[in-house]
Amino acid sequence: YADYAKSKGIPLETINQKYGATGMINCDGYRASAQITGNNSTITTAGHVFFDGIKCTSRKFKGCHFSILEDGKESRISVPLDTLKLGKCDPESIEGDWAVLKLARPASKNIKAYQPPDADFRFKGNQDVVQASGYSSTFAVGNKRPRHLLDCQIRDVAVFAGYPLQ
Repeated sequence: YADYAKSKGIPLETINQKYGATGMINCDGYRASAQITGNNSTITTAGHVFFDGIKCTSRKFKGCHFSILEDGKESRISVPLDTLKLGKCDPESIEGDWAVLKLARPASKNIKAYQPPDADFRFKGNQDVVQASGYSSTFAVGNKRPRHLLDCQIRDVAVFAGYPLQ
């Protein structure tokens, strides 16, 4: 996030506080961005981490962990797979491409969990947003896939019901 902070003239500490709930889930070497959502014991990520989005077959993992920067240090928190709640796989739509899991322990109280929007929330027009990624092949340098922030515009956001984040 340091490059983004520098380019915007914003202190890195401010950026880390605002986007610090973004990290990476790693399940037997299969990695994806994930974020602490609702409270410091819950993460959300893409459903296709756990199922093939074309064939809709489940991926079976032995274990998962969530990596995040906690109090200035990289931490790995175990993610029990028996807490997994998944959307519905549909190769024709991305609406069911979500997953919610509980962490084995809460993340640091200094990390501010992202809060889900109200069910009727919609962006108006082409609002500017910042995309936070904990793992990205787009910005890969060799085998490293750094966390990054990216300015972009979004046209619409759908909110999915199904799993309580409290």
